[in-house]
Amino acid sequence: MNETGQEAYTWGGEWNAQHQWLATSVPPEALWSFTTENGGTWRNIGQGFDQTFSSLTRGDFGTSSYGGNTGGFYLGGWHGQWTSQKTNIPDHTASPGLVFYNFANQSWSNFSTAGFYDGTYMGWHQGGSQFVPPFGKSGLLIAFGGRDFSGGSYPWDNITVFDLATQQWFSQPTTEVSPGDTPQSRYRYCNVGKEGTNGTFGRQIL
Repeated sequence: MNETGQEAYTWGGEWNAQHQWLATSVPPEALWSFTTENGGTWRNIGQGFDQTFSSLTRGDFGTSSYGGNTGGFYLGGWHGQWTSQKTNIPDHTASPGLVFYNFANQSWSNFSTAGFYDGTYMGWHQGGSQFVPPFGKSGLLIAFGGRDFSGGSYPWDNITVFDLATQQWFSQPTTEVSPGDTPQSRYRYCNVGKEGTNGTFGRQIL
C-alpha cells in the first residue's frame, strides 16, 4: 500500500486450476496496482525494465508488509508449477529471499535471507511480518510465527528482525511480563501494527 499515491499493489499468488474460466494457464509475473480514486481502477504496471523483477519467481503463502511510503515487502512462501511459468516443480519448494519493491523509484531488490532461514525446502512460510518505520535508520521488518515445510510451527519466544539500512538479519528473544504472555505458535493469521506515542510499536494478532 502506497499511502502517498493511494495505491494498493499485488504480486504473489497461485493459479486455481478449478477456475479455468478466469485464465487458461498460469499468468506471467506481473505487478498490479489498484487506485482508489474515481471508483477504483486496476492497472498492470510494466516491469520489463527491471532485471531483478525479471529474475523473480512468483510465490504464494509468503507474508507481505509495507512501510508507509517506503516500499512493499514479500518474505518466504513457496513456489511451483501453479505459481509461475518459470518452474515445472509438480509440488512446491521454498521461495528464498526477501523481495522489496521501492515505491519512490519503482525498483525491485531481492535480499538474502541467510541468517533467517537457509532457503531450502524446510523454509519459512505462512507467518506474519510488520514493518516498523521509527526504528533504525531506514526502519525494521519484523517476522514472527509461521511454520516449516514439515508442518512444524516456529515458536514465539524468538522473533527475527531485518534492518533495511544494513540489510542484516537479527534474532531477538521475547520476554514475558507474566507467565503465559508469549503467544502460542501459529500460522495463517492476521496482524496489525500501530505506532505508539512514547517510542513504542505494538501489534495485534488476530
